[in-house]
Amino acid sequence: MPGLPTFSSYEERAEVVKTDIFFSISIGISEAIKSIIIAIPFGFLIIDISSWWITSLYPAFTWFRMIGGFG
Repeated sequence: MPGLPTFSSYEERAEVVKTDIFFSISIGISEAIKSIIIAIPFGFLIIDISSWWITSLYPAFTWFRMIGGFG
């Protein structure tokens, strides 16, 4: 198949290994979308940790604990 490495020599394998695996499979996706996808787990982490403290003051924030724990 055109575009796929053959791995017939060590040099070809070494060249492929230099490529970042995550972003090499996401060719055609804009940088903005990649940045958002990378930031999503950090957003859920912030929601989760901040909800621990807010729930102790205001119990209705329990829903945010569940949402943050889901991510």
